[in-house]
Amino acid sequence: MEPSRQTLTTLSQGPSRHQAIALTAPQVLAEILICDGGVFLYKRFEKTGGTTYKSVSPQTLQQAFSQHPVDSGWLSVNLIRHGHNLQGNWAISFIPPAQHSLNCHDLGAFTAPLPGLIFIGVERQYHVIATQESCFNPTAEAFLAPLSNVNSRDGQICWGDNTPPIADPQTLLQAWRLFIHSPFTHDWSHAKATGKQGRNDIRVKLKALSVDHRKRYPTQHLVGFGQSVEVFVSSLIQL
Repeated sequence: MEPSRQTLTTLSQGPSRHQAIALTAPQVLAEILICDGGVFLYKRFEKTGGTTYKSVSPQTLQQAFSQHPVDSGWLSVNLIRHGHNLQGNWAISFIPPAQHSLNCHDLGAFTAPLPGLIFIGVERQYHVIATQESCFNPTAEAFLAPLSNVNSRDGQICWGDNTPPIADPQTLLQAWRLFIHSPFTHDWSHAKATGKQGRNDIRVKLKALSVDHRKRYPTQHLVGFGQSVEVFVSSLIQL
């Protein structure tokens, strides 16, 4: 492929004199093609006049174009995974079983136990699910989080008037605190656990656990999604 030539006129030594300078445009040796489905192709122009194609991974491209050091900064102790896809940034944290101070709107504020929770952020869309495990295990079954304001279909959080930060390793803890300290209303409070209280309003069950001074959430009352945590999470981050 022959390089093209272009002319650039510049001002030289006074307003009345101009000098024409012929510049040689750079020769194009290769291109990166972005295809449907997130496929990247490396296209190279051969000296013989032909072209060759090669599929390349996002990791290979990142390594090729990264010229500066990368530092994650200090990460939350609960952060278990993060990355980037076509939707943008995503990050995941595991919240171990613990007592939490909850503001349940019309039912008042109280402290109640919650099971282990997996908090997932993809850009500004967040999901939360539960697990029966005390430590994170991606092969364990995924359950509905026993909390209101969480969609039973996919665990998506309704933020109301709040605006969570874009998910990344540095903001995930901030997003979690915004969620767990927000008022839990009657919305999406049904069918979050077995038993009458869990079927009607999960907040009533949580308050009963608080009144009974229960230290741990009864995980046998959780309602399962019928799939593992790993499968559930992969569907959200689309890997």
